[in-house]
Amino acid sequence: MVAGGEYSAKHYAAKAGDVLTNADFIAVNAALGDIGTVADNIADVSTAATNIANITIVADNIGDIAALVAPVAPVTLTLARTLTGEDVRPHLYIEVDSPDLMVTQIPIPSNSEEALAIGAAFVGTNTGTGLIQFVPDTVGDAVITPAKAGYVYVPPGGSFRVEQRATDEWVLSGDLTNEANAFTVKLFFDPSTDAAAFQERTGASATTAAGDGDVMGTLVNKGTVGGYAVARTDVRRPTRQIDDDGFWCFVTDGNSTATNADFLEIQGVSIDFTKLNLYVAFKPLAYQFGDGIISLAPFDTSGDQANDRFAISQNALSASIPTDFAFNMGVSPNRLSVGVQGMNPERVHVVEWRCTANNVAKTITVDGFEITSSGAVGLPALANTTALTTATVRLIMGANPGNEGQNGAIQHSNTAFYGVIATDAVLNTAQRASIRAYLESKAHAAIPDLPTYADLTALETARTTLITEVFGSGTLPTDIATLATDASPPVTGLTGLNNVKIMTIPGEADTNIKPRLWTPNSPRTDVVALVWAGHAAGWNANGIRDQVIQPMLTAGVPIVSMVLPDGPNNYTSGSPTNHAANLTAYAEWARQAVVAVNTLLDTYPGAEVIMTGISGGGWATMLCAALDARITKSVQFVGSMPSDRYVNVDYEQWLTEISADYYDLYLMAAADGRRHIQVLHEFDDAGFSRAAYEAQPPYAEGLAALAEDLGGYFDLQILDGYSAHAINAEDSAILMAELP
Repeated sequence: MVAGGEYSAKHYAAKAGDVLTNADFIAVNAALGDIGTVADNIADVSTAATNIANITIVADNIGDIAALVAPVAPVTLTLARTLTGEDVRPHLYIEVDSPDLMVTQIPIPSNSEEALAIGAAFVGTNTGTGLIQFVPDTVGDAVITPAKAGYVYVPPGGSFRVEQRATDEWVLSGDLTNEANAFTVKLFFDPSTDAAAFQERTGASATTAAGDGDVMGTLVNKGTVGGYAVARTDVRRPTRQIDDDGFWCFVTDGNSTATNADFLEIQGVSIDFTKLNLYVAFKPLAYQFGDGIISLAPFDTSGDQANDRFAISQNALSASIPTDFAFNMGVSPNRLSVGVQGMNPERVHVVEWRCTANNVAKTITVDGFEITSSGAVGLPALANTTALTTATVRLIMGANPGNEGQNGAIQHSNTAFYGVIATDAVLNTAQRASIRAYLESKAHAAIPDLPTYADLTALETARTTLITEVFGSGTLPTDIATLATDASPPVTGLTGLNNVKIMTIPGEADTNIKPRLWTPNSPRTDVVALVWAGHAAGWNANGIRDQVIQPMLTAGVPIVSMVLPDGPNNYTSGSPTNHAANLTAYAEWARQAVVAVNTLLDTYPGAEVIMTGISGGGWATMLCAALDARITKSVQFVGSMPSDRYVNVDYEQWLTEISADYYDLYLMAAADGRRHIQVLHEFDDAGFSRAAYEAQPPYAEGLAALAEDLGGYFDLQILDGYSAHAINAEDSAILMAELP
């Protein structure tokens, strides 16, 4: 070799065929830094050439010198897997996307599977969105002990070190937490994770990534049981894509030809139905009765599907007006079902199916809607109730199994899926909220667009526009009603009532619009009230008599009762069918209310004006409170919902005559020293429910802040456990609390 000169590791390796001399050894020592005295490392330097015949032997003994000094690239994991010796030296970035309280488990290898040196350590950072927990691999010999008892999770942003102190004995240290609300899930399908989506339908052996617009035959299960959801044939593969709002999803085509329709399924998963929690983020793309969206069905190799199962499907009044989602348990005709009315299928929805009180034989809920069994040991009249405890099932995304048996499916849907999460662990409120918030973040914007009025002047300009659109000019009607005694009032049995007067609205073409003024024995002069009946109903229905008129009379408040236009008589409201057929103008709704307010204030000048109503009357309350700033307080009961989350089926709900949307109307009713309260019923059977409200991210807090900025007050309240489309005592208490 050449005497003298400096040898880099690169040069050194390149001369692998040369004979090593003492001078060469000294030169290498100088180039690589002080690696110890040559004499200390090799007993007799003079015999170095004899002991180490050539550089090739050096490479064999001490490895590749270049590799020893070169930096090691970090490793990023976006899916859970068992760590290996290759992960010992590089920095690990565990970047699993998941709900913030969900635990992703990272297995540590047992010594029998891969023998790692004592002192070997896995070092890294949790750069994902959920919690990380290190667990033994499937062999189970590894024991992981946290440096601080109970602190077993690595939170987002936290660092970690897992070091083997003795064979199969590992110590976990770093930025750890003992999060009490941590949870795991069995099934977690997330089409936004690139590393989880493949074009082939071969599961573990799939290798071709599915990008935007590609068919997807395999989707990795990010849950604890692992495995894959796969398409049954190539033509059944859904498409992975980015939707118009920039969110990842996969789309099933709903092909009416059963053998060609898309769906994915994972088979052989054991589910304890008594603890089931299943969340689905999806958007129906076509409207057809009975569409199969997602199903849990028995894994039955005989092809017999006559067992208990559940399915989420979509029902519709017609091809153009979808109205609800149906959730079914059991096989038709012995099926218990519940329909969530009014949820807008043109939007992404996050729905939940779970067992209440951890006993599916008693009560099941879907987004809070209850399916209750009357049987003591199981759901009644079903062929096989064993599947309602623990069963081995298949999860099907995009179809509802039926008569096609094990090798097919029926009721295929054209649906975009944004995420599916299922667990049979008992979840608390915080854990369920974590899942819902995550799926919402994967599917749509956090908060809907709310009005942006710079100040009250801008809001009043918008109100003037609204008045012009409804009445044809920028001012409200100024007429005063004429009053005549009602000798036979349509509501009887009231106490504290002095008299009832019929109001005639000047110039009113609808002769059945005749509001009534109910005056108590000792009327207050500081406050008056108005109440609207609902569709096709009068003042004896929906709790108006007992929960509104009577309490107001008892409190000494004069109150006007009104019906919706196009009714059959002057004490019954018109129906949605009437309004759709007549295209009833908004002026026909609002004019009687404005004239009634004029009349009340003519009699009780300076009085505070409160308005309320239910159903269609709740919608009218919202419109009139937005139009007329003299209505200082308004409470609408199960009467309206923004169209981003609710199918507004009734004609007036489409807001065809005005440029304002629902959020504008709510804010106009709530600003400048005024108060507007929107009341929903948790299980309202007309669709103004918690499920419909929470189908999109809640708007109440944001709208309340805007109202406060404009000197007003907005609130949304949901009555838990109440299902009737009627005003009850709790509703009445909310209304009566608004009295001065």
